[in-house]
Amino acid sequence: MLQDRAIAPRIQKMMYTENQCEKVFTIDGSHSPFFSKPDEVADHLSSI
Repeated sequence: MLQDRAIAPRIQKMMYTENQCEKVFTIDGSHSPFFSKPDEVADHLSSI
């Protein structure tokens, strides 16, 4: 979440690069993307 004020994007990147993530999605939204960008979250989930 690029506009996350709870967990900075650089910390998010550290978390997903230190773990084995098969795919990472970026959403230009807040800490709660299911509220700020629900359609985009649904699209990403549908694509998995």
